[in-house]
Amino acid sequence: GNAEVNVVYIAWKRHLSLYRNAQRFKRWSHLIQYTLYLLGLLTTIASVSYSLIEANYNRINNQNDLLETIVLNYPDASKYIDSTKWYKDMRSALRRVVIILPIVSALWTSIRAKLRSRDKWASCLMAAHMITAEIYKFRCRTVEYDTYSATEDGDEDK
Repeated sequence: GNAEVNVVYIAWKRHLSLYRNAQRFKRWSHLIQYTLYLLGLLTTIASVSYSLIEANYNRINNQNDLLETIVLNYPDASKYIDSTKWYKDMRSALRRVVIILPIVSALWTSIRAKLRSRDKWASCLMAAHMITAEIYKFRCRTVEYDTYSATEDGDEDK
């Protein structure tokens, strides 16, 4: 009677608690995973950009060496020598980014490994579904909750 209702009520409360926790762990798991994807993409873009800017900087530097010899003869050519400033600033900034991004990525990877949100999500969701299955088996009086088949089995043994 009343005890059975309470048992089912408590089981549903546990199911809902586990299901809510599973959803929370799922959100954290996805957030961390998408952050890692983004960091990987940014690291790749920064590395390729750094390589391109470094190559262009070296090429322009070589041209500037040539221009400096021409400036002696043509004073108007001096305005082209300052074109390396942007490359120099960008190269310096990207060098820092290329060093920092893999460190941040490794930090996020260790956070993911330490928190284990994906494992917790799977465990909570599985437990919630197992409780649901037990509730329905209990309410339908099937499998181990079938009191009629237990008495029939007991009569056959005698």
